[in-house]
Amino acid sequence: IGSIDARPVQVAMMAFDTSSISDNTSIISTPDDDVLDKLVMTKSKDGRLVSIVAHSTTEFANTVNNVYGSKSTAARIGGATSSAEREQKVLSEIMTAVDVNLKQMNKADCPH
Repeated sequence: IGSIDARPVQVAMMAFDTSSISDNTSIISTPDDDVLDKLVMTKSKDGRLVSIVAHSTTEFANTVNNVYGSKSTAARIGGATSSAEREQKVLSEIMTAVDVNLKQMNKADCPH
């Protein structure tokens, strides 16, 4: 395990009641974003839910490396704690980036 190269990321997971994406799974790179590296979108088997997992850039994660989600594995199993205020700030930054990127995707999909 010691030889495995690891890069930190912050991750936010969410699900929406929608069937607006056509693919079962999409991985969307966000190369122009300082916060997000990629979005992974997966449609449920019945097509009613779309889950989105937002993966931060390593650079962003390195700036908030002392923040653990209150429901994260680090918190649940390892007992790691961090400020709820800092956790909310990091989540807000990630969700803002998700919103911006999804809006850009929608603009690209819409005819002008």
